[in-house]
Amino acid sequence: MKLFLIFTILICCIFIGIVIKNYLLKREKFFTNLLIFLENILNNILFNNEKLVNILNNINDNLLNNDFKDFIDTYIKNLENKITNKEFESLFKNKFYYLDDFEKNRILQFFNALGSQTKEEEIKKINIFIKEILNLKNESKNKNKKYSNLYLKLFIALGLLFVIIFI
Repeated sequence: MKLFLIFTILICCIFIGIVIKNYLLKREKFFTNLLIFLENILNNILFNNEKLVNILNNINDNLLNNDFKDFIDTYIKNLENKITNKEFESLFKNKFYYLDDFEKNRILQFFNALGSQTKEEEIKKINIFIKEILNLKNESKNKNKKYSNLYLKLFIALGLLFVIIFI
């Protein structure tokens, strides 16, 4: 029984370290995907005169991860009035738990306003948003690089410490 408890504590500590590492990695991937998406939108606005829904449907899915593809699909449903704005916001806030409230609200604010202005205003607004997201991406990349392995090693060490204490 004692061995089982020690093994369970060790596994729990390792699991916590992996969850934190995954959290930091998901943040970085989200901002990377958002930047790729914004650059695609910007290029399409500059060189094509299509509607926003058509641009979104034609975005290269190979560059985006599954979470972000689901977000884009949900956004398209919102634009086509298949789901309400509140449902879209709720789905977004629940799916991307690793973003803080300010980031979620800022991203939702951007997407709610997307497609509602002239071409020149849209381009200007997208460029400003790209700079914001680039800062967030760099910040999350630095945190991931600095802390993800640290947390994993820290919780492994904590688990081993518990093993040593209980033996």
